[in-house]
Amino acid sequence: MPDTKTTPIGRGLRVAADMLLLPGSSLLLDGKVKPGLLHVGVGVAAGFALGIPAALLVAANSISLSFTGKNLASALIGAQDPRDVTLTAKIRQDVDKGLSLEEIQETVREDVEDVYAEVVPSHPPPPIAAQ
Repeated sequence: MPDTKTTPIGRGLRVAADMLLLPGSSLLLDGKVKPGLLHVGVGVAAGFALGIPAALLVAANSISLSFTGKNLASALIGAQDPRDVTLTAKIRQDVDKGLSLEEIQETVREDVEDVYAEVVPSHPPPPIAAQ
């Protein structure tokens, strides 16, 4: 049986459930109970306090989280992971902070070790020879 999140009919049903029944329905259908219930509570409260547009905004956030894994603001603005900064931009930021070349090299070395550990979790980072 195909995943209902990826089929057009399944997506349509999830959008309809969120917009017409309860904000957070798509998350609940994904099995994400805690964020789903949070969206239900916030959506209902927002609907009572601020009206239907507020409830629809919470529902749109739920749909975005369900389909993309990102909240609505991140999906619309295209917020980047802070680790996606280019090496050149990182060095410029460090120079602007007044760091010395040695300090910058150390921070870059630490970043490389962290990324290496994420990519290859079963292998410890190789020792870096002192210069």
